[in-house]
Amino acid sequence: MIFDTFNKVFNHSSSHILLYHSTFRRVPSDLFGEIHNVTPDEFYKQLKWLKSHFDVVAVDELLCLKDLKGKAAITFDDAYKSVFEEALPILKSLNMPCTIFINGCTLDKRVFWRDKVRYIINAALVSEFIESNKQFCKKNCIDENNFYRRTKHHELNSIEVESLLDKFFKVKGIRLELLSYCIDDPRILSSHDLVSYGSHSYSHYVMSSLTKEQQHEEVVKNINFFNKHNIKHSQIFSIPFGDENSFDDTTIALLEQYNYKGFVYSRNRLNSVFKNKYASNGSSSIYFSDRYMPRSSFSSFQSQIAVLKFRKMLGFHRVRL
Repeated sequence: MIFDTFNKVFNHSSSHILLYHSTFRRVPSDLFGEIHNVTPDEFYKQLKWLKSHFDVVAVDELLCLKDLKGKAAITFDDAYKSVFEEALPILKSLNMPCTIFINGCTLDKRVFWRDKVRYIINAALVSEFIESNKQFCKKNCIDENNFYRRTKHHELNSIEVESLLDKFFKVKGIRLELLSYCIDDPRILSSHDLVSYGSHSYSHYVMSSLTKEQQHEEVVKNINFFNKHNIKHSQIFSIPFGDENSFDDTTIALLEQYNYKGFVYSRNRLNSVFKNKYASNGSSSIYFSDRYMPRSSFSSFQSQIAVLKFRKMLGFHRVRL
């Protein structure tokens, strides 16, 4: 009740962009422990509350508004099948728009590489992977305790990491198709007016870990996918992993080159009522906004928002929730 009252008082002091990933009723054992999941029941509670406190608009509209006070947007990254099976019916019943940011590689029948990492952890194969790639892991300071975090570090080329993962799976005889939890068929994509689609890059690699040519391919291959399937896509780009180290000036230049209006972080922050333009080594015309990942229960979600607002008011943005 205290948190709800606080949120009602301060809900017009900032804009909110919520970032969801999966909405499994029960998280598959292959992904357990390392995936951000909100069950359908809790998802419904969070959205119903959000609708009663905010004007919920599409993320493209939010970034273009002059007045952001009291606005909110709902986004999903990675396009897990559970979102289409569980979350979209709820959103449609509440008449709320959303944007799903897609990794085109999964629609080309490739398994999402972060799910490969999750599988290795849950199958207790981390030590075996490290032993099989001893030189690489030693050079890049990968151990059993930091395996998940370190494999997505910006100093490690994501393409090289995934290549080692695939070689390991092949040697072990593990069938990758069993890990296909993200959408793998364009026919699954809903054409509903409330649902829009955006780019999360083609492979969800750490953009700043790639060469300029590799980054270009990650941006363009997703654009080509949208054009091929006649999908009108968002002009907002979702940065894979979404922190300051996960992209660079090359990334921003590519987004501007291909006419993106803005990008979204994943830094677990609220947005100010003022629009922000990205600037690094000069000015840029591209806007950015922050997002936060709602916690798994409604009560913890309420307290999370209150804490986020306190931290924004006090300027403690860099504290990880």
